[in-house]
Amino acid sequence: MWEDKSREQRALIRERPLAQAKWLAVMIDGVFIGTKGCVVIAIGIDESGRKQALDFEPGDSESQETVNRLINRLKKRGVDGVEGSRLLVIRDGSKAIAGAVNRCWPQALQQACLVHVERNIADRLRRRDRSESQRLFKCLRQAEGQQAGEEAFEDLQEFLTERNAAAALTLRDRREEILCVHRLGIPATLNLTFLSTNIIENVIRNWREHTNNIKRWTVKNDMVERWGASGLLWAEGGFRRIRRSEEHTSELQSRRNLVCRLLLEKKKRQVFHAPHFVSQTLGLRPNRLLTP
Repeated sequence: MWEDKSREQRALIRERPLAQAKWLAVMIDGVFIGTKGCVVIAIGIDESGRKQALDFEPGDSESQETVNRLINRLKKRGVDGVEGSRLLVIRDGSKAIAGAVNRCWPQALQQACLVHVERNIADRLRRRDRSESQRLFKCLRQAEGQQAGEEAFEDLQEFLTERNAAAALTLRDRREEILCVHRLGIPATLNLTFLSTNIIENVIRNWREHTNNIKRWTVKNDMVERWGASGLLWAEGGFRRIRRSEEHTSELQSRRNLVCRLLLEKKKRQVFHAPHFVSQTLGLRPNRLLTP
């Protein structure tokens, strides 16, 4: 009975229509299961701020072939950028995901997850230098717009150049994907959403909780797909809509960038409370947002 129900859930997540929505951003990340498998997950955000588990693809690893299969299926189902705009893809530092996105969505903008970048940089630094690195990354995450983002990046680059040449080189090589969202000129209040893959990582955390009792995964049948679909739909039930502000819509639409439609909802001349926005946007307590 459970197997039949989980197959229905797999059919639901794989066959429900996606072409009607105008997709602005897609987050892609992988979760490893057991010792021999991986599931690559895609979460979408449409122009109304609604988040949805789009699809998933099991594989032996987070390889480019696995991600290609996932993205090609999403394209066939209608996931692409809004007309006149470019799709935003938020991902970790995986070269496999970057390569698959370049191949399947060549016009897409790619934003690297700053949480992953910071974590990788910290691994190269001495312990006594990590607190300053954290402070500079925080400034980068809070910077609003291209100029502020570029300045925060240069401060971080200068610090790393003096501390670890390899870390500085790594940061320099990833400049474009690190500053992608800053160059869109969107309000800094949306940085927490679009500068990291926290949304999808929380989905993975919930998915792990849903499948916690499984001790041995069988990759030769449809077990992974059935549990993958069931876990994603369960996690999707906790999604909250990203609010937008009509006050900023006309200004940001002129940039013809997809993210410009997703803005903070606020009343005219009323100052919002940042922690409240954070909790309403991601459905999480603020102190959990940047947890690795």
